[in-house]
This record gives sequence, C-alpha cells and structure tokens, in this order.
Amino acid sequence: GGHSLSGTVLAAKVHKAFEVKLALSDLFRLPTVRELTRHVHEAWKIEFSAIEPVEERAFYPLSAAQQRLFIVNRIIPDSIGYNVPMAYEILGDLSLERVDDVFRQMIQRHENLRTSFYLNNDEPVQKISKEVEFQLQLFDLTGVAGSVLESEIQPIIREFIRPFDLSQAPLFRVGVIRADSSEGRTVLIMDMHHIITDGVSMDIFLKEFGALFAGHTLPPLQLHYKDFSQWQNSEKIREAMKSQEAYWLGQFEAEPPTLRLPTDFSRPRRQSFAGNSLSFQLIGSELAGLKALAAEHGSTLFMVILSIYNIMLSKLSGQEDIVVGVPIAGRRHSDLEHIMGVFINTLALRNYPGGATPVTQFFREVKANTFEAYENQEYQYEELVSKVVAKRDVSRNPLLDVMFAFNNVDTNFLAIPEFKIPDLSIAPYQSDILISKADLMLKSDEHADRISFNLEYSTKLFKEETIQRFVGYFKQVVAAIVNNPAQRISDIEIISPQERQQLLYDFNDTATPDSPDSTVVHLFEEQVQRTPDNVALSYPLSTPNHHPITKMTYRELDERANAMAYFLRLKGISVDSIVCIMAERSIQMIIGMLGILKAGAAYMPIDTEYPGDRINYILSDSQAKILLTRQEIVHLSSPQAINNFPACLVQKSLIHLPATSLAYVIYTSGSTGKPKGVMSSNIGICNRLLWMQDAFGLTSDERVLQKTPYSFDVSVWEFFLPLLNGAGLVMAVPGG
Repeated sequence: GGHSLSGTVLAAKVHKAFEVKLALSDLFRLPTVRELTRHVHEAWKIEFSAIEPVEERAFYPLSAAQQRLFIVNRIIPDSIGYNVPMAYEILGDLSLERVDDVFRQMIQRHENLRTSFYLNNDEPVQKISKEVEFQLQLFDLTGVAGSVLESEIQPIIREFIRPFDLSQAPLFRVGVIRADSSEGRTVLIMDMHHIITDGVSMDIFLKEFGALFAGHTLPPLQLHYKDFSQWQNSEKIREAMKSQEAYWLGQFEAEPPTLRLPTDFSRPRRQSFAGNSLSFQLIGSELAGLKALAAEHGSTLFMVILSIYNIMLSKLSGQEDIVVGVPIAGRRHSDLEHIMGVFINTLALRNYPGGATPVTQFFREVKANTFEAYENQEYQYEELVSKVVAKRDVSRNPLLDVMFAFNNVDTNFLAIPEFKIPDLSIAPYQSDILISKADLMLKSDEHADRISFNLEYSTKLFKEETIQRFVGYFKQVVAAIVNNPAQRISDIEIISPQERQQLLYDFNDTATPDSPDSTVVHLFEEQVQRTPDNVALSYPLSTPNHHPITKMTYRELDERANAMAYFLRLKGISVDSIVCIMAERSIQMIIGMLGILKAGAAYMPIDTEYPGDRINYILSDSQAKILLTRQEIVHLSSPQAINNFPACLVQKSLIHLPATSLAYVIYTSGSTGKPKGVMSSNIGICNRLLWMQDAFGLTSDERVLQKTPYSFDVSVWEFFLPLLNGAGLVMAVPGG
C-alpha cells in the first residue's frame, strides 16, 4: 500500500509502542514485517510525547486550522463554503425518539459538539459549554409521492444548509424528512461547520452513533480536541516544529507564480465557493499502465496521478512552477485516533514540470518531494501562509488554487462516510448542494477494477463544457504517458486530433468574401475613388488663442501618401521592408504610415516617450532601413538626416502587393524579458477590418476619434476602419 493515512497510523502506533519514528519512505524501503522489525530494533529511540488533558478553564486557544477557519468566517460570514453537509436515505422502522436520544449522547461525549468561538481581548478562543440546546428539525412529506417527492426533498435540503454563527453552539444541526410512511422511508440530514469536524471525524461520529443506537456502550474518551489544541500551541511542540518550518520556508523561499488557468469568467472580487463537479474513470489498459508505472518506480498510484495532474496543469497554464494542495488526515499522533475535530491539514506540494524533463524523471522528482513533504506534514498550512504570504487576496486561496485528493479503501477520509444501524437500510442521499473550495480539485478513488475521478470546479470561473475539455486533456496525458513514459513533458500533446483540427483550421476559417487578395492600400484606394472629396482627416492645431481644425480630403491624403511612397522606393524600400516611424499623433503621421504601406513596406511605430535604450534595441533588432520622424527621414544603414524629398505627384501605388505581405510590426512591452516584434500581414488586417465593417456598419457620415497610441495594435482599427469606409478620422491632440 504505502498510502498516507494507513502509513501515518502505523508510524504513530510504532512510535508510541517502541519510541521509534518511521518515515513514510521507510515503508517503501522496508516493505516486509521482517525488515521493519529489524529496523525498529536497530533505530535510535525518540521519546514519545503524550498529549495530556488540560485543566478546565473558561476559554481555550484555537488550533492553527481553527484559526484560519475562524478568520475566513469573519471575512465571509454568510458563506456555506466550510459547511460539511451529509444526507442519508434510511429504509425501515426508524424511531425518532431514539435518534434524538443518541444525538444527545454524542453531544455529551464529544466536547467539540458543545464548542463555540469568540474574540477575547482580540484573540480568537474556543469555549466549551456544559449544556447546549439541541432539537431535531422535522419535515413531513408523507403525503407526497413519486417524482414530486424528490422535487420537494431537494429544496428542503438546500434551505437546511445555511451559514453558522460560530458564537452559538452547537455548530451542527440535524433534520429528518419523513418521506413515505408505508415504506418507512426517511432522509436524515446533518450539517456541521468544518471548524469542529473533518472527514475522519465524521467517520468516527457515524460509527459511534451506530454503536450507541444499537445499544452498545462506548469507552469514555481520555482526550478531547481542546487538549490537542493546547498541545499544538505548547512551547515544546513549537520548538519541535522549527525543523519542519525550515523545510517549508525553503520550499517557498521564492514566491510561487499565480496559476494562470484559462477561465471562462473573470474572478469575483471576493472568493465564491459555488461549485459543481464532473465524474469520469480510468479502466482497462490505462489503469494497468498506471499501476505498472507505479510499481516500476517504487511509487504509488497517488504519486503517479499527482504527476499527471501537474503536467496537465502545466499544459493548461503554460507554467512550469505548479503548487497543488493535498489534504492529509493530520493524525500523526496515536493519541488522536478517536478524537473528533478539525485535524486535516493541507500540504502545498510545489513541483516543476519543465518541458525538457523526461516524464520518468519527473515521477522521481514528485516521489522524492512527496516523501519529504509527508515527513514535515505536522507544520500547518495556516502557519506557512502567515510566514510567506505578505498580502492576502480575498478572491482566492493563499498559495494555491488547485487541489488533489487520493482515496483508497483504507484512506477514504474525503468521501461520504459509511453509516450503519442494525435492521435499517442506509445509503447516501445525493443532494444538489455543490461546493468547491478551490478553483479545481481532482478527487480520485481507487477500486480493484477502476479509478473513479471527480473533478470539482468553481462555477464562478468555469463553464461545464470547459471542464469536460479539461477531463479530455487529463485522459490525453494519461494515454501519452502510458504509451511512452520516457518522452519529455514538452512532447506530450493534451488536445486530441479532432480538437487540433477545430482549433487550427475550423475556428480559423474566418475569411470574408472580399479579403483573399485584399491589402490595406488596395481597399483605401478603392475608397478614394468612391469618395475623393470626403474629409478623411481632421486635426486640431493648438495655438495660444484658438484651436483651428486642419482638414484633408481623401484625394489629398492619397496624393501625399503616394509622394511619400515614391520617395521611399527611391531610397531602396521594397516589399516586406520595415520602416520605423516615430512621431506624435498628427496628419503627417498618417501620411507616413500610408506612404510606407504604399511603398510595399511595413510600418513599425516607436513611441516618442520610449527611453533611448529601448528605441536603440528596437531599431537594431528589427533591422529597419529607414526612420521617419516629423522633422526628418534617417537612412539607418548610413545614418544621416534627409530633410527634403521631391514634392512629386504620383497618381497611384507603385507596385502590386500580395495579400500576404507584411503590414506592420509592433514590439511588445518586454515585461517578461526583452521586447519582441510581432508581425501582422495585410490579409489578417483586412479580414478583421471587413468583419468590423460588417458588424458595425460605419457610414461616410460618421467620425472616428483616434486616441490610442500607435504603439498598441488597437490603434490599427482606429486608423484604418474609417479610412477604408469613407468616414472621417479625427486625430486627438497628444496629451489633450
């Protein structure tokens, strides 16, 4: 096995019995009882530190997990994101009086069911009451039958699950729906706040409830959750945690990047726990292949699937630094085996699925990283967050946005616990209350003949069809790795051949009827023929006393651009040459851009506010031949200013341009490194402009304000959409 919970329980019992600490890796290195026995006899003794009961007092400190849940509740008090609801359908003669009595016995047995939470002198504390009010909530649907009955049950469950006031114990409620008196059908609803329970605790609760209901006597509890909380906060344990703290701070010495998953919706300003899930499974050859990979690498299915999940997330985000939250039972101390409370911890496992890394090597890295993390699992996630997260973002979880949980028959601490009462048939009742505590959480359950998966997702971020694609990507990664585990991560394709066809060809079949052979120059000159006397450009000339408007018709603009094109051709400019233009917004700027295009070249805008180093880098990297400014033209191969050029009259373009010719080059900001030039062709621009005209129907009577700096590609549509449709382009005053 080597699964986390069973391994942790074994190690805890060995430590208590023999004062020898077993690492999870020891169970892989020493898989037989004989080898483990020899190791226990030869290992160094490490004193077992028992948890002692604390004296009775008014208030007790919170554990680290309780503190985070308390803070979250203060930030989002009306959320049900940390409710733990469960519903069971019961068939048989169920005595409600007996149910009520057993719940009251459980309340007296477990202090956490009588615990409430407050601020005392600005410090969060917990209070344990001697008595609390408890009452079953009854709902009578015995007169309703068939499909109508099911439609009545779900709204009751939805309304039953509501926010808790943490200052009012008990922090759980129980409801009973009497559904069919003839069949003895009852739906039992339970809802607890996570601050007093977790998955293992609910399993303890239901097993003890069943035993008490059957008339058994349970041995008294020697310890309660408050004793663990006091122990966790003790100086001795805090001192012992320093080595674990050093490990985790080392893991997050460099701040991890925020995971950039392709979402369908903008992230809400405040985190939402609204969710849904999608189920799927792996069987047959894929399951056999995964098990073979785990055996070959001395690993577990948990580690193999965690590796695959990391690779899928890397492919989706384009990132090679991935943090996945893995919940663990958190009961490494043997004294905690029968106590109810929130012990579950989250391990922030940080892995690096680099593209050049072979998959088999990545398996080894994940295995080693997981072993180390489990050896340091007692250091609380909340403590790590407080140390490494400088500023909380209330729109998401700190440090991690995605989670992964793996259950098998022995470690089913995240699934719905089994509930048994003699002479009654009990099965989980599926409600439509859906919660997602992370952007994505992949849950997996191992069975003999399959692995069942459930992918929970935030419905505030993703559509169902997007999650369906993610499931397909996950399966693609599984198939690729099973077929060739030696390949590099970069060689793994996550999309299917059908989706590749759709993305690369079907979705990109956007050609318009007029665009196949069109260029900006061709469409502009056609417009000049249609509306030669329309005002093409308007520009306000700012003077101390007034703002006269300079105007230019389509005919005049065409003639001036032709003259510029003729001059550039004389200076050696040809098809796909690059000509830089560096000027403030003005009529001359538009003449320069059109002139460059008419000469067959691509214009490359440079903002006049750019620093000198950036300008020099762009000029050098682009290998541009000429730089146009408002005052001069500079030939970059032999830098000298050319202040005058012939005022010749050229009636039309000098050459016929192919639609695939380059139209402009715009450099990126360089925020992730050096700026990069992005090249756009005439056919792409024309296709976009013709679509925009079809969508918006710009007329020759309308005006478009040109306001966007020409170093941003949005400016392209502002410049040319009006000029290709007979409208007027109004140039905003720079800085105005």
